[in-house]
Amino acid sequence: MARRDNRGLLALAGGALITSRVLAVPVIQEPTTTFDPPDATGEPFLDNENTYLFSHAASDIPAPSPTDTEGGAAIGDFTPAPLVPPGYQPLGGVGVNSSSPVYEATSEYDRQSLILALYQEWAELDFLHQGFAAYTDMDFEQAGLRAADRHLLGHMADQESGHANAVTKLLGGSGPSRCTYNYPHQDVHEYLDFGQKLTRWGESMVYGFLPHLESREAAQIMTQTVSTEARQQMIFRQYNGLHPMPVLFEAGIPQAWGWTFLAPYISHCNATIERVVWQNFPRLTVINQPNPARLDASKSWNETRHDAAGTQNNDDIKVGEACGLMCGPGIAHDRARPLSYPGRDVFLQWDSPGEPVGPDSSYSTSILAGPPLYAAWVSATEVTYTPLLDISGNSAHTYQPNATTYGGVPVINGTMYIAITDAQVGVSSFNLDRINPHVVALGMYQAG
Repeated sequence: MARRDNRGLLALAGGALITSRVLAVPVIQEPTTTFDPPDATGEPFLDNENTYLFSHAASDIPAPSPTDTEGGAAIGDFTPAPLVPPGYQPLGGVGVNSSSPVYEATSEYDRQSLILALYQEWAELDFLHQGFAAYTDMDFEQAGLRAADRHLLGHMADQESGHANAVTKLLGGSGPSRCTYNYPHQDVHEYLDFGQKLTRWGESMVYGFLPHLESREAAQIMTQTVSTEARQQMIFRQYNGLHPMPVLFEAGIPQAWGWTFLAPYISHCNATIERVVWQNFPRLTVINQPNPARLDASKSWNETRHDAAGTQNNDDIKVGEACGLMCGPGIAHDRARPLSYPGRDVFLQWDSPGEPVGPDSSYSTSILAGPPLYAAWVSATEVTYTPLLDISGNSAHTYQPNATTYGGVPVINGTMYIAITDAQVGVSSFNLDRINPHVVALGMYQAG
């Protein structure tokens, strides 16, 4: 151990007696890491009336005085200082004036979008809790998830509880409550696969309606909510041995798409719960859905739980065909064999409209479209169409397109969406809902 030499400090202290240029002597203090701060006097940003609250109690904020500070003479009407000094605030913008924000739905579109978002938040919360109820610590350990990994799943549940409370506040304290759910997974790997799909469509759905909300305050809260959800989706992918973020952009989808994916997993709700107004589309099944649990995922055939999201089914994978440790939980994986590839023959089968779905089978699927002609591939900022081949009743096949986005990066990747349509509708990520009247069936595709 090195010997501390204090002669320099002593000399400096002694010098302080004879020179005025040394103003202080260093003092050695004991380190501390714990403080007892006074209790905060503020309130949450959302109160019962959904109005903005300052970070301090109102009684702690002195009222502005219309008098000057010296003689006490009145100086005229009090004018608050501008939020930003002149010259530092460009013209334009929404919600940047001095008015206080009000956190509530300001239109029926806002309200119905938030009601759907709350259904989604409750489902995600229940799903995270259900995983711990269905599987033991040993089950998670055998899937490669240690105690810290399981604790992270528990933290995600805490996040979802906060999200559900925030959206309930935006709805004025009303809105749907937690329901009873059914899940397709049969082991931890399938649980993780369903988790990355559940959070994928939940995230995409919020991206889809965010720019269309009239309440910018509600949009702000939902932006902060979905930013957390995006991290959850990435973690589920990592836990399932997938690349965490294989695309340049995350796709947004219409509310009807999100409800189509969510509704089949809700078994029962309170009879007084608010109903969802958005449409339910028939289910689309990808018969040869790529299965990430396989060493060669593209060779999968009929390996899903035949549910709305196409959750992987690992029952029939033999030891020599399993991806194993090479696809275990990790920060990132570079798989030697991709899950899918351009030109891959994709076999599709879809339900007819009129099927009961949702809580207590109180909803039914419907379409406005004509005969099926195309597959619409929705990923990143793109919608790519390929023709349906050998159409026979409610089945056909098509090929995975070789579409690219900025810089020639493949756009068909990640956990994405595929729809059967009756036309090639010119839409973008901003107005994707205009494709809805042309949708025959809707599903998910595990491209990467």
